[in-house]
Amino acid sequence: SYETASAACSRAGNFEEAEKLLVKAEELPGRALSGRAYELLLRRCAQVGDVSRAGRWLSRMVRADLRPSDLAFRDVLRACSPPYASLAAKVLGWLEEAHRGKALPPWALAY
Repeated sequence: SYETASAACSRAGNFEEAEKLLVKAEELPGRALSGRAYELLLRRCAQVGDVSRAGRWLSRMVRADLRPSDLAFRDVLRACSPPYASLAAKVLGWLEEAHRGKALPPWALAY
């Protein structure tokens, strides 16, 4: 499947190909991608410091009404350095929305 191939590309660090595969999968009629498909790509991007790409895919995931895991939020926040402070603020807003009145994870309070 496109999701499986995209996951393999993400693990190998071939983010451009992973993105192409996810976009193709999104375009299939009647086919909704799992949050896992987005999350694997965005987390790997964040882990290697490709903050812009991680932020784009996190945003795309949120727009698709998929709830990122706390690990996805954490990885993107950890990757945010001062040039990406606005992305960090946006991620924290999404994290607060995802928890809707519940306590945030303890690691989130460090940001």
